[in-house]
Amino acid sequence: MLDNFATGRRSNTDAIGDELELVEGDIQSYERAHKAVRGCEVIFHQAALPSVPRSIQDPLTSNATNVIGTLNILLAARDEDVRRVVFASSSSVYGANPTLPTHEDMATLPISPYSTAKLAGEGYCRSFGIGYGLETVALRYFNVFGARQDPTSQYAAAVPNFITALLDNRPITIFGDGEQPAAPGRADAAPAGQRPAARPRRLADRAPRPGLRRAGHGARRGPHVPRGRLGVALR
Repeated sequence: MLDNFATGRRSNTDAIGDELELVEGDIQSYERAHKAVRGCEVIFHQAALPSVPRSIQDPLTSNATNVIGTLNILLAARDEDVRRVVFASSSSVYGANPTLPTHEDMATLPISPYSTAKLAGEGYCRSFGIGYGLETVALRYFNVFGARQDPTSQYAAAVPNFITALLDNRPITIFGDGEQPAAPGRADAAPAGQRPAARPRRLADRAPRPGLRRAGHGARRGPHVPRGRLGVALR
């Protein structure tokens, strides 16, 4: 695993123990990326500087990590004869497209530096597949949630924010009318539509061909739905 722990915690790897070989560093460094991928058959490129608001505040850093970093991973994979790279893209690439539900063939209209960077990453994946024969799969994640997410971050996702507020008996803030559609998916135990994202090893081994996959729950749900279900579950 290659990580600089800019957004993660070392304690998250405790359960893996000696099974994990850690290379501490930044994907903006080709040398560190090259060292990390040496001897690998498949790379699961989950590293990113997430958050749309963060990218609007600092687009240069967002681009450096999410575009240059992705390019470094692909270059290192090419140079080490890696078979496949599974790239974590984002549903934010759909941006202003009003079509719902979303699907892989619809137009992308990114409206933030983060979503633009993720779309650029997809483009690099495609070009490395065509130009170098490197198998790539891009997963357009939706609102992923699961164990060990940090609810204290100013960029925390909705679900861990909801859970923390309910446990603290604080009101939950929902913008709009609560009917905005989304497709949240758990990272550890997902329904059928999310399994490729939750089990990337299975995807990498069994996906019939490289390409693009939409990785979400598959159902249109506003934020009031998980809020209501969490309230029942935590009673």
